[in-house]
Amino acid sequence: MIVDHNRFLVAQRGYGEFKDLWEFPGGKVELNEQPEETIIREIKEELNADIIVDALITNIEHDYNTFHLSMELFACHLNG
Repeated sequence: MIVDHNRFLVAQRGYGEFKDLWEFPGGKVELNEQPEETIIREIKEELNADIIVDALITNIEHDYNTFHLSMELFACHLNG
């Protein structure tokens, strides 16, 4: 969750089962990677932006029809 002056960045999915729906940008944790490193890497890859991770907000668990989501939600802000 990237916060800037009480505004939150969300992105519209351009592909897949949830195409055109809105989400907080992020991605999957790679082998030997910490979740904080994941969000920094993913935001750089997806949005070409540098962020600073401020704090873990919550853990989210949700069962979809086709998969189980387990997600850590971090508060972040743009670096610069």
